[in-house]
Amino acid sequence: MGNKPITCISEKDAYREIRKKIENDIHYFLEQPFTAEDLVHEYTKGKNGERIISC
Repeated sequence: MGNKPITCISEKDAYREIRKKIENDIHYFLEQPFTAEDLVHEYTKGKNGERIISC
């Protein structure tokens, strides 16, 4: 776009390259790494029986 070149690759090649990046660094596409605690959610009921989600 503009003064920059546009490159197209096949889905197979894109998958291979993305997989390599993730295998080398699981956090590659994340702005900041996550921890195991980030993946834990607790579900409880509020005073009116509504579902409350807390991380």
